[in-house]
Amino acid sequence: PSVSVEAVMNALTTCEPIQQAPRLNAFSAALGDNTACFLAIRDLLLESGAIISDLSGSGSAIFGVYAKRAAAEAAALEVQQHFRATRTFVAGIL
Repeated sequence: PSVSVEAVMNALTTCEPIQQAPRLNAFSAALGDNTACFLAIRDLLLESGAIISDLSGSGSAIFGVYAKRAAAEAAALEVQQHFRATRTFVAGIL
């Protein structure tokens, strides 16, 4: 990962995005032909207000963490409009 746990925790606590799009997951370096699609979706999520966005632990999904549910729902719709083969889900943190 290219960012510290402290930086991620600070971003989540303050709801302030990390300035650079960090690499949180080592799998993102091994996406091969899927890199461009991953970056496009991740960047869309970040541009739509995600505090952080990256691959899930196993690399099977891309996630975005939002301060407001409405922003997450709007981003989910935007991803579906731009990337028809995707499925999006908005969930809350327990």
